[in-house]
Amino acid sequence: MKQTRIIEFEALRVWAMMMVFLSHSSFYPAGGMGAMTFFVLGGFCMTLGYRDKILSSQFNYLNFVKNRILKLIPLHWITLLVAVLLQVNDGSFTLSRKLIANFMLLQSWVPKMDYYFSFNAVAWYLSTLMLFIVLFPAIILLIEKMTQRQRTISFLILMGGYLALLFSVPKSMYHPIIYISPMTRMVDSLVGVALAYFFTAFKSNSSLLKYGKSSFSVVVVVVVGLMIIVNLISSKTLRCVSGIYWLPISIVIFTMAMQHETSNKSAILRFIRLPWVQRLCMGSFSFYLIHQLVIAQLKQHTQLNVLCLTIVAFFISYILSQISYWLIEKKLTTMIINFSINS
Repeated sequence: MKQTRIIEFEALRVWAMMMVFLSHSSFYPAGGMGAMTFFVLGGFCMTLGYRDKILSSQFNYLNFVKNRILKLIPLHWITLLVAVLLQVNDGSFTLSRKLIANFMLLQSWVPKMDYYFSFNAVAWYLSTLMLFIVLFPAIILLIEKMTQRQRTISFLILMGGYLALLFSVPKSMYHPIIYISPMTRMVDSLVGVALAYFFTAFKSNSSLLKYGKSSFSVVVVVVVGLMIIVNLISSKTLRCVSGIYWLPISIVIFTMAMQHETSNKSAILRFIRLPWVQRLCMGSFSFYLIHQLVIAQLKQHTQLNVLCLTIVAFFISYILSQISYWLIEKKLTTMIINFSINS
């Protein structure tokens, strides 16, 4: 499976990031939909990118995990330090186990909101993602040992287990158990893994690529629009259930991947190539980790209405994310990874 960068996914990441941002600014409650997209898309891309490497004799498990984590840790620690300094400044900081949990990215394992949302609240996503990163090579090796029938049965059992969990967990615990827990959210990532295997098998049938002659952009826009409508009419509890979005986001990811295979120029590609969108794509990880701190400070120190706060927070977060991308992600993180490889 050749590693290929699917540029169409950059637009999907920006869309997911904006859904999270708009939710935190209280403009539109779509944070759960955005987080789910990150998990499923991450599982899909990691499978396409690393499956062959994991199956090769040169694969080094420790280097894989170390390099994946080193890409996340520097910016996380810096934003955590900023969150601590902001709390010291307003007098709300207290030294506690929560700081240690955040530093080690273990906060999402504690099913208490004041733990997993402490300091830089959005870092819960990184804490939850760690489990999938650590287990990912073993998951691929396990799947490769299965027959197609065993894979199908295992996937159906996984889906059945998820449904059983939904019916057994009290509604009051949906947020920490269904929305935050690394064990539960890993199912999102596994949906992405399964989709990658399905896509690989599907695209091998070259006759099916003829459908790429017509633009897939309409399909993507329609399905995403339906997701937004479903999210809008869903209850707060139901928004915690990422499973309601698995099918539509899988259609979107599959469609974008097929669009990439056809090499057709699409409206999505033209949008991604806009200079400001390119910059936003590059700094999307920084934007994600920074925006919550910016919004929290604006809410605490200003009286802006929701619309004005959203606009101001976006531009501040955008500027800071560009600085962060070049200084931290591009230089500091790269330097740390290179030092780790050479040491």
